[in-house]
Amino acid sequence: MADDTDKGKTPKSTKRKGGRPSRAESEEIRNNIRFYFEKNINASTCQRKTGYNMRTVRAYYNEWTEQLIANHNKEFGTMQKDEIERSLNAMDQQVLELISIQNQIGTKVAFAVKQAEAQKRTLSDDEIRAEIRMNLAKSIFDLTDKKTALAITPNTAQTVTEEVKRILDQYKNQSE
Repeated sequence: MADDTDKGKTPKSTKRKGGRPSRAESEEIRNNIRFYFEKNINASTCQRKTGYNMRTVRAYYNEWTEQLIANHNKEFGTMQKDEIERSLNAMDQQVLELISIQNQIGTKVAFAVKQAEAQKRTLSDDEIRAEIRMNLAKSIFDLTDKKTALAITPNTAQTVTEEVKRILDQYKNQSE
């Protein structure tokens, strides 16, 4: 019984001698090489195990590696965008909660001021509440500021794309 490492191996008796393989043979070659690629086995080991031409093995490895990189970058950009959106929504909720608290404190302070004026007394407790309102206002401003900074920060995919364009433009200018 053969183990998994022999699964992608082509038996010596079925190997071709020169010429292009048929479609079926080409698909079999692709599948055999893919087996090693998916197991993260390097191209030279795959070539030794399968006996295929090193150029063929490298061509498939390069093709699949480029596909993985393209998918990974796309997925990462999407993941980053989704995470930013979740953060912005959470910040919105925090800002709304702070505004609600601020309004409640404002209402209580206004009521206390009216009572104090009617009784002609000082408002030391109300001054403390006013400081709390100021701290809440600062917190709301800070959250809004962070939210804005997060929303306008380009994601990694945008940054990489812009850098590639800049380098290509620079290269074109040098070659002219």
